Order: sequence, then structure tokens, then C-alpha cells
Amino acid sequence: SLEDGDYAGAIRRIQEALEMAVKSLLRALAIEYPRTHDVSDVLIENVDKLLMT
Repeated sequence: SLEDGDYAGAIRRIQEALEMAVKSLLRALAIEYPRTHDVSDVLIENVDKLLMT
């Protein structure tokens, strides 16, 4: 995408990859999260657990 100048597509793929990585971390720490794209509230609520990793 990026090599072809499709910057919007590249950014979307980056966002999707980051979202999956964050949700994988939450799952590894046994932290429940909603089935939505935005899990920022869950990250804020569990900042202590996340800082310990």
C-alpha cells in the first residue's frame, strides 16, 4: 500500500494491526474488553496491570 502511494490504506492496516496487538495483550492478561474497536476505557481502567508487564 505505502509503496503504491495508498497512504490511507496503509494507515488503516497499521490501525488494524495495532488494535489486534492491544486486544492480544488484554487477552494475555485476562482482562475482559468489549467487542468494539475502541478499548481505551479498558486500558485506562487497567493501567496498573499494564504497567506491571
